Amino acid sequence: MKQTNKALKAKISQLEESKKYQGYENAETFHAALIINRSREDYTYYRNMKEEMLNSGRWSERVTSGVWTVEQYALYMVEDAMKDDYECKMEKAVCQITGELYRELLTVAFQQINWKEVAEAILVD
Repeated sequence: MKQTNKALKAKISQLEESKKYQGYENAETFHAALIINRSREDYTYYRNMKEEMLNSGRWSERVTSGVWTVEQYALYMVEDAMKDDYECKMEKAVCQITGELYRELLTVAFQQINWKEVAEAILVD
């Protein structure tokens, strides 16, 4: 029975991994991380933000109450800022697109991005 459970868990893990795109949850997340990593300005901005959040996060209510670690706080804050920044850029870009189908496709693709995974990829030391 244990062998069957182990084999089943291994198969499930293999299937989950095969659903990933270049090690990311999906293609949208992979490309977002790739583009942000390639942008020296954005990469530096979010890395600096992480350092600021690590310093100021010690006094966050969620950290002092034990809900998050300082690292989790910094990751969440950068993830949230990153998502907001790119959402604003995306909305401006969508306004420039004339075809409704293209606007909708871009909006749907943007919603598929796992910003936590992007932030983790950018902020890894």
